[in-house]
Amino acid sequence: MTDPAGAGPRRPVHPLRSWAGLIPAAAAFLAMTLLSWRRWGDILVDFGFQLYMPWQITEGKALYRDGGWMFGPLSQYYDALLFDLFGVSYTTIMVAGLCLIAVLTAIVYAIFRKAADAVTAGTATVVILVVFALAQYGSNGNYNYVAPYCFESVHGLFLSIVAIGILGVWVAKGNPALAGMAGLCFGLAYLTKVEVFVALAAPMAAAFVMVGLLRRSLSFAWKAVPLFLFGAALPVAVAELLLTRVLGIPQGLPSPLSGSSAQYAMNVAGNPFYLWCLGLDTPIDNVVAMFQQFGVVMLVTSGCFFACRWTPGRFGIRQAAMLLVPLGVVAAATRFNWADSGRSLPLLALGIILHLASAWKGSDSEDDRKRLAGPMLWALFALFLLAKMGLNSRIWHYGFVLAMPATVLVVYYFLWFLPDSLRRFGVNFRLFRVVMLAVLAVALVDLARLSYDTYRLRDFPIGKGDDRMMVFGPGVDPRGRVLEKAVEWLESNTLTGATVAALPEGIMLNYLARRPSPTAYHSVVMAAGVGALEAPVVARFAEVRPDYIALVQRDASEFGLPGYGQSPNYGRTMMDWVDRNYTPRVLFGSDPLGGTRFGIRIFQRNDLPALRGPNSPDEP
Repeated sequence: MTDPAGAGPRRPVHPLRSWAGLIPAAAAFLAMTLLSWRRWGDILVDFGFQLYMPWQITEGKALYRDGGWMFGPLSQYYDALLFDLFGVSYTTIMVAGLCLIAVLTAIVYAIFRKAADAVTAGTATVVILVVFALAQYGSNGNYNYVAPYCFESVHGLFLSIVAIGILGVWVAKGNPALAGMAGLCFGLAYLTKVEVFVALAAPMAAAFVMVGLLRRSLSFAWKAVPLFLFGAALPVAVAELLLTRVLGIPQGLPSPLSGSSAQYAMNVAGNPFYLWCLGLDTPIDNVVAMFQQFGVVMLVTSGCFFACRWTPGRFGIRQAAMLLVPLGVVAAATRFNWADSGRSLPLLALGIILHLASAWKGSDSEDDRKRLAGPMLWALFALFLLAKMGLNSRIWHYGFVLAMPATVLVVYYFLWFLPDSLRRFGVNFRLFRVVMLAVLAVALVDLARLSYDTYRLRDFPIGKGDDRMMVFGPGVDPRGRVLEKAVEWLESNTLTGATVAALPEGIMLNYLARRPSPTAYHSVVMAAGVGALEAPVVARFAEVRPDYIALVQRDASEFGLPGYGQSPNYGRTMMDWVDRNYTPRVLFGSDPLGGTRFGIRIFQRNDLPALRGPNSPDEP
């Protein structure tokens, strides 16, 4: 690698200048935090479990036994530790999430500052903050790093990036202890989510190959294997021991690669929601869209390649005409749908990996190979992480985690590696990069505007004190106001230790009212969507007999399910049991069984005396 100005090898950079790129990142972090303050998370879908289960762990409950869960235990017990230290509240989770984002930003910056320069690294971190970590593009607020649908995704991503940073240093310095540290991150990632753990395995294996090639001795790399395996096994063994003490030897630590998980994955494959997630609902359309967007990227890049092949100081009519191309590119960028910009990421990531590998192979400089190690490891992780989205790659929805590394890879490539590689063909490095930065600025403004348009509508507060959240107002989404009324009723009309079961989903109600659920079935939507039988659920409810049942309207059509109570395996059997054993007490909003309008109806067990006389009247 040469200096981008074309003046020979890189010159040392003053330490203060090397971190100057974090200034725009800090500004973006502050701006996005203020814009989204207390507006993170969804009030009923998914995120409630991320508050409820850590709270219950602090009360002596156990994950898997008292809260059904398909992922690893690390995140839930980590959040429970935070609750123990700083108090049970949404604020605790919120502040911890912001701190994690700050640390993640610094780590990513360090990785790409070493591989490129401060401009590239700073831009990459701004992209993470604006596009992924603190963004919201639709009504569901679960796709951010502060209050996600599951912390396992975010924590797994964080651990993977830490591991990649350590691996890059190991490749450069060859210290075997670093392999042990990377293994520790690998083992911790195993305790989060399977797709992150599997994606991390690719750069882990590649790092050993790189170390062997750089040292011209595979035995040198093999010497680090015991340290790596020990580091990887240590957190898994500790988790197994601790969970076995709580759950007993027969159950222990559920493995994300176990047979039950594999069977679950097979059932998921036929569900409409997951077919859409993978792009298999309309595969041909998705493949066409992927290649079309990739073609546009190649066309724009080619135009910029020819337009930027001129030398400053020789400006004439030809150069002026050539400048129309990048100006046209930037103008076209203002018309592009940037929310759909993730379509071509798999093809871009694959192409970038091939280019990086070619540069690695063709370089005679050991320093250049070491500098390429971090981006190559990052690129492998990015490509494998995209696999969960299949043909439907996107920066929104699950893409908030799965597409982030690939997007950062694209930023590095077009701001540093590609223009640096094209200098041999007469391309002006700085001009090419200015064009790319201008396009990226247009994209960031457009995506930030989408987040702003969403966040400004979340102006209705629910929850008290440190649990205060800003949600959509009644004019936009009635769920916040209805949920608030239901929480107030439970707090006023039930005993503190009363048990409440929300059906088919609504554990946030339990958390805000501080009323525990007596079963591990905190949501039956996904289970029904993949064909799980309802009979065991009804049997468990009959065994524990919740004091109250909150029937919460939930549109589950995305999973191919009808309204709750309309199918024998999705609510009808349960509601028959509820009707025999419970009495309706109060209705907030619309009838949850009566259509698509939102409402919550609370039932009380027949043998449980009312605290406040006759049944409360239904509220429209």
